[in-house]
Order: sequence, then C-alpha cells, then structure tokens
Amino acid sequence: MMTKDKRRSYKELQKRILRVLRTKKLNKNEIARKINAEWRVVGNQIVLLRGNGLVDLFFEHEKMSIFNITDRGLKYLRKVER
Repeated sequence: MMTKDKRRSYKELQKRILRVLRTKKLNKNEIARKINAEWRVVGNQIVLLRGNGLVDLFFEHEKMSIFNITDRGLKYLRKVER
C-alpha cells in the first residue's frame, strides 16, 4: 500500500495502467497488483481512461470486468513514452 509521501500522479498511474494493458487483457484487481496500487484507485483511473477512449471494456460478467487498451491508447502511450 502506498503512503502519502509516495503518491503517484494521475498521469503516472494512467501510463502504468496502459503499459500493463498493452501486453494482456486484465481486470481491475490484476492491474492493481501489477502496478502496486489499490483497486479503487485503478477503478477511478479506468473510468477516466475509458472516457478518453484509451481503454475499452473487453468482457463483463456480473461483477467481473476485463479491460484492454484501444488503438488510441497505444498511440497515446507511444507519444508519452518518447
């Protein structure tokens, strides 16, 4: 769990989420484990990323949602990693 002095910016969290989704489709909990963040924070960032068209809902069943990166998200990630 992150402490206040180790907080990451929204942009950094979003880049990390996009990086892990680049290689595999994952749910919120899996993303949270891979980037070492709380699943609630990941959920909030996913909402923002979906709103901007960078992440898409791949599969949804009852309480489980699996996300993947869109072509627009890949282009954005390439642009910010330069």
